[in-house]
Amino acid sequence: MPSKRKIIFIIVEGISDQTALAAIMSKLIKTENVIVEFTRGDITTEFGVSPSNIASKIGNFIKEYSKPYSYRASDYLEVIHIIDTDGAFIGEDRVLESEIDGTFYDCDTIKTSNRKNIIDRNQRKVQNIQRLISLPKVWVNIPYAVYFFSSNLDHVLHNNANVPWEDKDKLATEFVKQYHRNPEAFLAFIQDDTFAIKKPYLDSWHQIEEGENSLKRHTNVTLIFSEQAKNIKRTLIQI
Repeated sequence: MPSKRKIIFIIVEGISDQTALAAIMSKLIKTENVIVEFTRGDITTEFGVSPSNIASKIGNFIKEYSKPYSYRASDYLEVIHIIDTDGAFIGEDRVLESEIDGTFYDCDTIKTSNRKNIIDRNQRKVQNIQRLISLPKVWVNIPYAVYFFSSNLDHVLHNNANVPWEDKDKLATEFVKQYHRNPEAFLAFIQDDTFAIKKPYLDSWHQIEEGENSLKRHTNVTLIFSEQAKNIKRTLIQI
């Protein structure tokens, strides 16, 4: 059971994301209990998930996690949701049919062996993301905000948007070893001007929606630790 401190619940997409971020975020956010949990996939592209039900989908995910611990909505200070953009906002003409096996993310195109599948996925993802950006709360009244890695977490953390699945855990482990004893160094890293978008929250999303930006190396995760984010979410994160 947690102490009387409130819970900051951070949702990520996969176990390697959890490995890379959990220990570091717990060190950085010292005033609350930090839980980092992964959804075992991209909830924004999951079949059957739409703008009409994605809020309840996220709320149910938190509820299911909470059951064994008898957590209530009132135990949570906020929910931070970190997703990959996966190039979802690019035009259809930037999705190219290719003979490669699977999908390859370039700086301005997606090459894939199934063009229609990626176009459909992008449309579904964009619709769901736009709903999440406008979503202020989940599970009754827990403050909620969604942040992005672009084109994905590996792109930002390791400067490689196409890390093979078999290498993800290794890279995540190396990353957390580098930063978990020195979280201030991670904070400096995630604020690097070469990829950190430091505009106000909504403006950061508007920027990633433009042109091929959702394929480029960007993130607004730095806003989690900024005064801008505190004002937007009306909660206080202290470092």
